[in-house]
Amino acid sequence: MSHVPRIASVRLAEVGGDLSQQVGNARASWDRRIGWIVGITDDAGRVGLGEAAPLPGMSPDSYDEAGAALSAAAARAAGTELSLGEAPFHAIDTFVRSILQGHTSPSARFALETALLDLSGQALGVPAHRLVPVADLPPRTEGSEAVEVSALLGDLHAPDVVARARALMAEGARTLKVKVGARTIEDDAAAVGALRAALGPEVVLFADANGVWSHDEARAALRAFAPHHLPFVEQPVAPASLASLGPCAIPVWADESLARADTRRAVLEADAVAGLACKPTVVGGFAASLALAHGAATRGKAFAITHALEGPIAMAACAALARALAGLAPRAGLWPHDALGAYAEVEPFMERGRLRPGGGPGLGLLAEGRARLLEIAWPT
Repeated sequence: MSHVPRIASVRLAEVGGDLSQQVGNARASWDRRIGWIVGITDDAGRVGLGEAAPLPGMSPDSYDEAGAALSAAAARAAGTELSLGEAPFHAIDTFVRSILQGHTSPSARFALETALLDLSGQALGVPAHRLVPVADLPPRTEGSEAVEVSALLGDLHAPDVVARARALMAEGARTLKVKVGARTIEDDAAAVGALRAALGPEVVLFADANGVWSHDEARAALRAFAPHHLPFVEQPVAPASLASLGPCAIPVWADESLARADTRRAVLEADAVAGLACKPTVVGGFAASLALAHGAATRGKAFAITHALEGPIAMAACAALARALAGLAPRAGLWPHDALGAYAEVEPFMERGRLRPGGGPGLGLLAEGRARLLEIAWPT
């Protein structure tokens, strides 16, 4: 197979739509989820797929900005050659920079990287995650590509929260994430305690506050949660405030703080920030996520790849990145989410609470799922 695919065409299409039910957290909610599919076709007829789906209220870019960046990049890419050489990922990174030029949309960059990794993986006959350079990160062990997937339980105060938790555990979930901050600290702490008592000590239970608390509230909340054995709490305070929060009764992780370069640097340097929950759509794709992974590894911080309520292509790309980083990040926040109802159904990439090995070329999409996505994006 050629290691120098020639790009015959680049196409864009809108995907997504209205959700059957609203999804959200203590700070924001969404009843519609849309994005762009990018399809890069080479002269052999292979199609690499990518997805740009900025999350309103969290992503630094918008749907329109992503579309403008992708349109400009598509015009520059068509008719060019991509020389993969001995370092395909670095070739892709350089190529994406060249076709994006002045555009800074993180989700557009993620979509282009994804499509080119998918295309290159097909051309080379290898899974996309095998093209991601991780040699200087903690190594994968045999079988470690089957990354554990944490499930979003959501509203801690829903009447059926225990039943939903048990249903997820029956499907293989060993780690559950709850949303806190929409009610009083006392209410949240009581609900966390009741859930822990109902589920027992075996399940890993952690919380995400989406930045709603002040420093004092966050410290009080984490003291209240401490007896219930939460290993960490994501984003207890606003993005710009997390680095200055300092030590708490429970370790804290960064999420929204990773959306901007200045707060990203600050939380990497903050000793009291114990981990990073990295959303590739928000931070800018594979290369940006790898930079964060290196920063986390260097500073002894935990790391995880998580979704931003995107469609199946971006979820598959996140799964590929999670497999590549399995040595550093053995758990990923990629359980199928409610907003996927706005997109086409594609074959699952998870089984019994773990990512499947993903041995197929490119993103590993089965032929039927790939054909379904192409037909939806560009109906014949």
